[in-house]
Amino acid sequence: MADEQETMAARLQMCRRKTGESQSDVARVINVTRQAYNNYERAIRPCDIKTLALLADHFGVTTDYLIGRSDTPCYKHTQSDGSVVLSTQKEPPEQMPEEPTVRTDLSFTGDFPRDRKQLEQLVQEQVRKALRDQRTNQ
Repeated sequence: MADEQETMAARLQMCRRKTGESQSDVARVINVTRQAYNNYERAIRPCDIKTLALLADHFGVTTDYLIGRSDTPCYKHTQSDGSVVLSTQKEPPEQMPEEPTVRTDLSFTGDFPRDRKQLEQLVQEQVRKALRDQRTNQ
């Protein structure tokens, strides 16, 4: 538990510094005292789930990134149509096309793979299959 709290503290501090905000600025946005926010960044006290979600939204990252479950921040960008796009780029990506070139549903017959390599391989297989099916139907 201490490792997760230290990871979150470091990532909060890093996100805040990237935005150029003071601890008081962030505290005001999430409606806590500067001292409470300081305690989050120093791993003295964990924040509750609601506050964690507010911090993730404010910094444009996922809660998984803040707590150390992911090493990719996955910035959230809201498109003009209201849809949300996750991107590893801080700047919003170009507008997404109306229709994706490939539409497919991933189906898993067993447990969802937890290993990143296995998941990437499974997704690649599904995409290849969808592309083959798309070419066959044309």
